[in-house]
Amino acid sequence: MSKSGAAERGKRRIGSRVLGFTVFFIAVALSGFGLAREAWGPAPPQYVRAYTGTVRHEKQVSVVFANLEYPLRAPADGRVEFKGPDGERFRRWEVVATISGQGAAPGVSGAGTAIQVQAPHGGLLYRTVDGLESLYTPDGFLNMDLAKLLALQGKPTQVQEVKAGEVFGKIVDNLSPSYAFVKLSSLDGLTLGKRFRLIIRGQREDGTIVRKSAAPLGVVVRFDNFVNGSVRARQQTAQWEFRPATAGTVVPERALWQEGGKEGLFVIKGGVLHFQPMPVTDENGVVASIKGLAAGTPVVINPRSGLEGEAVLKN
Repeated sequence: MSKSGAAERGKRRIGSRVLGFTVFFIAVALSGFGLAREAWGPAPPQYVRAYTGTVRHEKQVSVVFANLEYPLRAPADGRVEFKGPDGERFRRWEVVATISGQGAAPGVSGAGTAIQVQAPHGGLLYRTVDGLESLYTPDGFLNMDLAKLLALQGKPTQVQEVKAGEVFGKIVDNLSPSYAFVKLSSLDGLTLGKRFRLIIRGQREDGTIVRKSAAPLGVVVRFDNFVNGSVRARQQTAQWEFRPATAGTVVPERALWQEGGKEGLFVIKGGVLHFQPMPVTDENGVVASIKGLAAGTPVVINPRSGLEGEAVLKN
């Protein structure tokens, strides 16, 4: 075998390998281009069904409550025995507790060493006191320096052994309306006498703005009634309904689309997608209420240009 023939065959082998690698890399490149094109292309339409719901306009706020509270003071040293649990209602002058011990104050009725303590006002009995009973009142929230008042820190306590004159419980007038200071980020649009609604632990509580405060920023609200739960926890978080809610047929707000200067939705008609202008009656940045749309109608939640007339693929 000649050296020239071997060299020629070697060149052919190298050429074949180069050609094979070239074809392989071209195939990989074309495959990658196809995958990239598929990844960069528009996503297929996604659907949800419209449903009957409510568009709400709420913000979380901090609330501090005040009620008409009447402290119970021990007429003598001794041990306290209450005549009912927290939240039980007593009429004025009913016996709410007894103090077992010596040293009754002059004019206090008692049988032996058990001195009776009567309710100074009709209302609900509470055994926990925090020292704010005479300060966190409707009158205090209306007239006192709110910055100084709200800076006070109560210390909830329950006592069994008391000294004469010590506060050991309270009666809360639940027939008088509760008041609250509501901390806000702005007072825009809020005026004295304007109605105000809070949702507290799922319960709607309506009231009227009776004071505006620049420092601290917020409003004092007089509720239409006593707010249940406002005694056990003076400070709470609640939802402020700053605009009335709207009930109707609801879709995610991202389903809305502008076409030809009109707002509407892409819906399915005859197996294809069609843009259907529909009036939006309310929206809150998350969901929208649509007039004329039947609950249960599938709508596109990722609308885009070019969907008009597109066939709906059946799964």
